[in-house]
Amino acid sequence: VRVLRPLIDEAGYIEAIEDPNAIVITDTLANVDRIVAIATTFDGEAEMDAEVIRFTYAEAGTVATAISEVLGAAGTGARLSVDASSNVLLVRGTQRDISQIRSLARAMDTSPRVAQSETVSTSIYRLQFGEASIVADLVRNTLTGSTDLTNPVAASVGEDPANPDTKIFAVGPEAAPISPVSVQASIETNSVIVRGTQRQLSEVSQLIKALDVRRPQVMIEAAIVEVSGDIAERLGVQLGIGENSQTGGIAATSFGNGGGALQNILVALGQSNAAALSTGLSVGLASDNFGALIQALNTSTSANLLSTPSVTTMDNQSATIVVGQNVPFRTGRVTTDGGNVTEVIKREDVGITMVVKPRITAGGVVQLEIEQEVSSLTNQAVTGAADLVTNRRVINTTVLAENGGTVVLGGLITDDRLQSNQKVPLLGDVPVVGHLFKSRSDSRNKRTLFVFLRPTIMLTRADLEKAAETRYRRAQSAETAVQPRSILKQEKVRKLPLEIDGLY
Repeated sequence: VRVLRPLIDEAGYIEAIEDPNAIVITDTLANVDRIVAIATTFDGEAEMDAEVIRFTYAEAGTVATAISEVLGAAGTGARLSVDASSNVLLVRGTQRDISQIRSLARAMDTSPRVAQSETVSTSIYRLQFGEASIVADLVRNTLTGSTDLTNPVAASVGEDPANPDTKIFAVGPEAAPISPVSVQASIETNSVIVRGTQRQLSEVSQLIKALDVRRPQVMIEAAIVEVSGDIAERLGVQLGIGENSQTGGIAATSFGNGGGALQNILVALGQSNAAALSTGLSVGLASDNFGALIQALNTSTSANLLSTPSVTTMDNQSATIVVGQNVPFRTGRVTTDGGNVTEVIKREDVGITMVVKPRITAGGVVQLEIEQEVSSLTNQAVTGAADLVTNRRVINTTVLAENGGTVVLGGLITDDRLQSNQKVPLLGDVPVVGHLFKSRSDSRNKRTLFVFLRPTIMLTRADLEKAAETRYRRAQSAETAVQPRSILKQEKVRKLPLEIDGLY
C-alpha cells in the first residue's frame, strides 16, 4: 500500500486489510485497473508453480536451449533446469508460462526421422556359380572382422566397460548407432539372405558379387607308363636333354616348344615316324602331340602303358582318379567270449590312384599338387607275411606347367630278381656229376615308372566344347581303326555318331 498510495488520485482512497490480506481501492475505473495491474506484478511469487516435463525421444538439454532461444530472456519469467541423468526438464513459473513451455516441449519430443540409408530391409541374392553356405560364411566372417558391419552371432567389436552386455559398434558418427546385419544361407535355393540397412546391403551386395564368379576349370590328361630295360635309361636321357630345343638344350621335365624332346622320346620308344610329327609338347588343343605320345607309348613293345586317365576339375579343387580293385586285407583277429575267432578285414584300393589339385597362377601357369600311386599284388611268397603283399610306387610332389604344356614325373625304379633251380631227382644231388642233371637260371627285370601330365586351362564354354570335340575325334579314330578279322560271328556294335551332338 505504501508503494501504491502515491498513484491514488486526491479524491481516491487505498487501504490494506490484514485479513484476508487484501487491498481496498477507490478511484476512477482507469486508475483502479492500472493500480491492480501493478499490484499483481508484486504478488507474482504467490502464483508461481513448478512442473517436471519428461521426454521419450528428445534430449532435455537440447529442448531447454531451444525454448530459451525462442522465448528470449525477457519473454517469460519462468526458470528452466535440466537433469541430464533422468532426461527431464524442470520448469518454474506461472501457469501461463508453464503451459506455453509444455506445448513447445511436447512438440519437440518426437521420434527422430530415420534416413533412407538406415532403413532396415531384407534382400535375397541368388548365386549363379558359388555355393551358398560357403559364400555366407565368407561374408559373415568378413563382416565380423575389420569392417563396420556386425553380425549378431559373431563376437562384438567392443564392450562398454561399465556394462559388459552392451555392444559398441565403432562406425560413422559417434552419435549414429548401427543395427546388426544378419547373413543366412538357403541351401535348397542356393541363395544368401541378408537383413540390414541399405548401406549394409550395398556393401554386402558388392562382396557377394565379387565372390560369385565363374571359376576356371583345368583338364588334366595323364599317361602312366612302365618302361623296362635299357629303353628306360635312354628315355630318361631324352627327358633330361632336348638337343634341338629352342631354349638352349636343357628341357628338364617340362618341355617347351622345342621339337627335339618329343622326337627323341619317340625314337627311344622305337617309333620310326617320329620325325614327321609336329614339334613341341607344349601345345594347345588344336594340336594333338600329347595324343601322339600316348599312341607311341601304347604301340611300343618296350613300354607298358598302364593307364591314360584324365579328369576335369575347377581351379584350386582336388580331383581323384582310382583305377584298380578294392582288395580285402586281414588286419587282425578278434576272439569272442565263446571262443570264436573272427578276422578283421580292411579293404584298400590296389591299382592306380592319382590325386591332383591344380591352381592357376599369373600368366596362365598351372601349379599342380600331385599324389600318384601305382600298386599291385605280388605273386611271390614273402617269408613272414600274414596276408597279401603289394608293391607300391608313390610320387608326391608339386610342379609348375604351362597351359597345354607337358610335365614328366619319373624315376621310380622297380628291380625284380628271380632265381630258380631245377634238377633231376637223386641224380641232381650227385657231387660234380650232378651238375649235368640240373639247371639254374637268374632273371632280373628292371622297370621304371614315368608319369606324363598335361594341364589345359578352360575358361569359357568354347574351351570345354573344343576339348570334348578333340577327345571325341580321338575316340572315333580308335573305333575306325582296322580290326582283325575273325571266322567267329561277332556281335554288331553300335558305332559312334559322326557328330558329338548325336550322343544325346
